[in-house]
Amino acid sequence: MKFKKILILGGAGYLGMHLVDSLSVYNRITIFDKKKIKKSTKSVKFICGSLLNKKDLHKIPKNIDIAIFLIGYTGGPESLLEEKLKKYIELNCETLINYLATITSNTLKKIIFVSTEHVYGEHKIEDNKEIFPKNYYGVSKHISEKIAHSFYQANKINVDIIRVPRIISKNQESIISKMIKTAKSKKIIKLNFHCNYFNFIYMDDFIEAIKCTLIFKKKEFRILNIFSNSRPIKLFEI
Repeated sequence: MKFKKILILGGAGYLGMHLVDSLSVYNRITIFDKKKIKKSTKSVKFICGSLLNKKDLHKIPKNIDIAIFLIGYTGGPESLLEEKLKKYIELNCETLINYLATITSNTLKKIIFVSTEHVYGEHKIEDNKEIFPKNYYGVSKHISEKIAHSFYQANKINVDIIRVPRIISKNQESIISKMIKTAKSKKIIKLNFHCNYFNFIYMDDFIEAIKCTLIFKKKEFRILNIFSNSRPIKLFEI
C-alpha cells in the first residue's frame, strides 16, 4: 500500500490520538498542536504550534497529501452564552482561516474538516434547506463550513465536511459511561436533561468514516452526515 502524508491539525487531543493510532499503520502522520506530546516515531512526527500564533504558521509542512482539521472549541453550556461567541469564532473560525492561508503546495489533494450536528439546531437533515444552529458552537462551525466551501471554489481542492454527533468510547468519561458506572454500583441514575434528545457515534465508527473519505479522489465539496438526526434518543430511554 502506498503511504499517504497526512497532516492532523489538533491531533494531540483525545479524538486526534485515536485517529493517529489508527492511521499511522499505513500512512505518514504529522501532528500540529499547541499541546505538547511525546509521539514522534518513524511514522508519526509532532510539531508544537498554534494557528493563532503567526510565528508558528511557518512550521506547518507543505508537502502533504491530506489535511484533517480537528482544532476547535467544543459545545456545552457555554455555547449558549453570548460572551463566549468571540472565543468560538476565534478558535473555530480564525484557526481555519489561518491554516488555509498557509496552503501553497499543489501536492494537497484533500481537506477533511470535522464539524458537528449542532449546525442543524433542532431541525432535521433536509437537502437544500437553510439550517439554523441553536448555539454559538454550531454557529461557529457553520461559518467554518462556509469558509471551507469558499476555499474549495477558489482552489478546487477536494473538501469533505464531516458532521458528527457526540463521539463516545469505552475508555472516555461521558454521559453514557457515567450512567453505566452508576447502574453497576446499583445507585439511582439522576438525569438533568432526561427530556433532551441526543445522537451518539462510537469512536471506531467515526475513525472508519474518516478512512472512507481518504480514498475518495474526485474533486468535490461534500457534506457528510455521519449520523441520522431523524432518530435521536432520550437519555431516559437509554
